[in-house]
Amino acid sequence: MVKKLMHQHNTKSISVKLHASLGQYKPIDADSLTFDMKISEEMTVLELLVLLSIPNEIIKMISLNDKLVKSTATLSDGDRLILFSTIAGG
Repeated sequence: MVKKLMHQHNTKSISVKLHASLGQYKPIDADSLTFDMKISEEMTVLELLVLLSIPNEIIKMISLNDKLVKSTATLSDGDRLILFSTIAGG
């Protein structure tokens, strides 16, 4: 799936880092698993997951500005978001 984020008025800029298998969900114009994004006002982590087509159920842990949060957390300008997926092992 090709994803390219559109610039909008009243946007915020955040840094997003995707770990492990979540790399497949990075925007097409992102060069690495860490990228900056423009988001709309009052967006939650869950809404960002939907925007990136990341299924909520594969997210194991969410770090927002070095604190563990739930997907209902609201994003602010300058935030640093790190998403971790469930890790399978044997």
